[in-house]
Amino acid sequence: MAFVDLLGENHSSLIAEIINRIDEKTTKKLEDESSVYQELLNKKNEITDQYPFISKLFDNDELEKENYSKEDMLALQQYIEYSRIIDDYERLEIYKLGLHDCMLMLKQIDIF
Repeated sequence: MAFVDLLGENHSSLIAEIINRIDEKTTKKLEDESSVYQELLNKKNEITDQYPFISKLFDNDELEKENYSKEDMLALQQYIEYSRIIDDYERLEIYKLGLHDCMLMLKQIDIF
């Protein structure tokens, strides 16, 4: 029996689809259940609405100016901080999902 590396290049489209589904599931759950997560998303969106250069920066679009004000940089700093906290929430939710699945598997094989 040959070993199949699901994380290898040959199966990258399959694994990408699975990862996308997991991401969608966790973000949907957080949006539905966590008011703190929702608030962070709203604040992050408010910043990008007020400072459109931030979206352009992360979308790799052409920036309008070469120099930005201190206020612009503070907004960028806040945006990055909100993004980091949001990412932490999402990562924790993925870990909890994995732990849940692991516990189910252990129960199925009668170890737990």
